Amino acid sequence: MRERRVVHEPDVLVSGGYSELQRTSGYRSILVVPMMRDDAAIGAIAVMQLEPRLFPKAQVELVQNFAAQAVIAIENTRLLNELRESLQQQTATADLLKLISRSAFDLKAVLDTLCESAVRLCDADHAWLFQRDGEIFRWVASFGHALEVHARIRDYFKHRPVPVDRGSITGRVALEARVVHVPDVLTDKEYTWSGAQQIGRYRAALGAPLLREGTVVGVLFVAKTVPEPFTNKQIELVTTFGDQAVIAIENVRLFDEIQNKSRQLAEASQHKSQFLANMSHELRTPLNAIIGVTEMLREDAEALKQDTEPLDRVLGAGRHLLALINDILDLSKIEAGRMELQLETFALIPVIQEMAKTIEPMATKNGNRLVIECPEDLSTIHADQIRFRQSLLNLASNANKFTEKGTITIAAQQEQENGRDWVTIAVADTGIGMTAEQMVRLFQEFSQADASTTRKYGGTGLGLAISKRFCQMMGGDITVESEPGRGSTFTIRLPKIVDAPVAAPAQTGEAALKTSQGRPIA
Repeated sequence: MRERRVVHEPDVLVSGGYSELQRTSGYRSILVVPMMRDDAAIGAIAVMQLEPRLFPKAQVELVQNFAAQAVIAIENTRLLNELRESLQQQTATADLLKLISRSAFDLKAVLDTLCESAVRLCDADHAWLFQRDGEIFRWVASFGHALEVHARIRDYFKHRPVPVDRGSITGRVALEARVVHVPDVLTDKEYTWSGAQQIGRYRAALGAPLLREGTVVGVLFVAKTVPEPFTNKQIELVTTFGDQAVIAIENVRLFDEIQNKSRQLAEASQHKSQFLANMSHELRTPLNAIIGVTEMLREDAEALKQDTEPLDRVLGAGRHLLALINDILDLSKIEAGRMELQLETFALIPVIQEMAKTIEPMATKNGNRLVIECPEDLSTIHADQIRFRQSLLNLASNANKFTEKGTITIAAQQEQENGRDWVTIAVADTGIGMTAEQMVRLFQEFSQADASTTRKYGGTGLGLAISKRFCQMMGGDITVESEPGRGSTFTIRLPKIVDAPVAAPAQTGEAALKTSQGRPIA
């Protein structure tokens, strides 16, 4: 073995190569062939004869072949064991990652499973996980083979926080922020946690830090009841488990933060909606009075053939302000879940024609041509007529506002998809158009394409957002296609029969859908 060569002695009594084995068995000649792996002898095959003679050359070669085959068999077994061990570790790691991804609500289950995997894959007897609580570390999870002993040690740690010092493996890991490996705690002069050791009867101990941004937030402790060092692979595995424990703890912390922020945002949104609703009601009452008195004064001025232009400006401003307040009130109702849709069956063509007459004066003022394309067989729809008309009017008014000396086309059609009838109304213009970035913000409350359009064309950015919410509540939607300088096309798509309540996105409650008589549908 030392010389890594074949030794062939025809008579050990002559060569002096005899031993206790020779005296008891009586062999005289011996052939020893080393089992070589690379340049190292990992074993040997010895063949002996009772007669003092050389082995034939063919037999020497045969034993050499056996030695070579034995090396292959041993190497294959070693590789297979390493592969099996690596596969177990990878499987355990993958299972833990799956558990972490599925268990954002149950950190205890993840950490207990992590401790169990560490014990099983490291041939250990105990595993505990401690989490930082200020300047101390508290027990949060564990696993042990001996249930009775493990229960006692678990109770021991439950009522004893671990300080950051060198007296315990956990404290030492927290102090040094690195892996601590002690093959036998009984020979470690700094180890002072004799109470825990006497209950658990552990000897070998391994601690791995749970690091978050360089800070030790926890410690994974693994122990054996025999004074036997952990292997490098086991140390690496426990370190990996520590990293995964950090992921699980951090996921729960972030999830709790998000949940808390969501609750705060929901409360703030509810308060905002309530405030807007209250303010809208408070503002509408005096504003309606101002509009009513102004209309009366204007009629008197007309009767007396006086100038009505100042009163027209007051009346126009009042009506514009009232429309804005109504939009805010609608939005606050939707967000608070108090918007009610009044469903009824109505013909589409008259509603579209009526809406066209409403915006015709505005279109003429901008030099726009209004085109209506409705097939003669366009029938009825069962939806909220007021909200449908409001949504369509918003789209048509918006198209007219951003188009000058162009064409606004309102085209309606019926189609069928997946056995259900749908109605689409497209409002296309030849106006200024939009970029992809501008379209992203288009349906956000109080948002327009950009600041320049707000300055030039005015508006609060509520009309499109409210119209989209109305259509979504009726089971449909509004989509847009546009290119800068080539106009835009907004399309309303609604089911022909709205027959189920649909909550509008971003609401804090459910919107109740009712029939035109006010009876709930569902």
